[in-house]
Amino acid sequence: MSFLALTIIAFSGLLHALWSFFVKKSHHKLVFLWLMFATTSLILTALYLIYFRRFGFLSPSALRYALLTVCGYFIYQVAAGKAYEMEDMSLVYPLTMSAPLFVPLWARILIGERLTMRGIAGIVLCMVAVYIIPLQSLRLEAITRPFTHLKRQGVRLALLAAIADSVSNVINKMGLTSTNAFVFAYFVIACTNVLLGLLCLLHTRLRREIVKTIRLDKKYIILAGIIFAAAFPTFQLGVSLAKVSYAVPSRRISILFGVLFGVLFLKERQAARVRIVGSILLLLGIWLMKIG
Repeated sequence: MSFLALTIIAFSGLLHALWSFFVKKSHHKLVFLWLMFATTSLILTALYLIYFRRFGFLSPSALRYALLTVCGYFIYQVAAGKAYEMEDMSLVYPLTMSAPLFVPLWARILIGERLTMRGIAGIVLCMVAVYIIPLQSLRLEAITRPFTHLKRQGVRLALLAAIADSVSNVINKMGLTSTNAFVFAYFVIACTNVLLGLLCLLHTRLRREIVKTIRLDKKYIILAGIIFAAAFPTFQLGVSLAKVSYAVPSRRISILFGVLFGVLFLKERQAARVRIVGSILLLLGIWLMKIG
């Protein structure tokens, strides 16, 4: 993976941690997420009309890939959101973030990506880091806890979210090979916004939360929308420059920024030793993918 691609993906990871921080602070996360997507869609529409219209619209093949990417992304958002509602974050989070484990398999089958042993080792280290960072300790009981609850619906939804995310990332890479990264990102965000909007407007309980979320989180919705408008196209550009098997786990550097924001702004200082170990493993894994 080139230094340029890694730098772009790391920057998108920082932006990802920023907008995720606002989602975490929000009144109702799924409604907030839709309103953030709506804000981002308005911003990207303006940018498209002013700067990117010369690239045209998506070709029929890119359009198919974009629609499939949207479906996977939508399934991920809904499944992860429901999983977090049904189970503890410490149980669900490591599983929802396990998509990079599946990406190399789909990438090998669908686009023929080949990885070096150092790259594979880097992916494994990144996933170990992602898995242990939210844990309260490194005791065997804490490490194996998510796998002892696989019969619970929330845990299965978390795994579904990870698989959907992994498939959509590979299909996303296939679409980026034949079109401009910004135009592709714009279409994916706009369509995801429509699906999330329909879900929130047609669901009675969610519909009741819209006005309240706007009233309580209006400032954060706008900030998150602006940040996401930069984060998603930036990541798309990074994916277009690197192997998707490396790009997806590299973006997990956002977890380090998320931990930092949690410590600085939310005063989250529990399990500091676990997070330090996880952070070291994550950085080592990203370095191995860089040289792999």
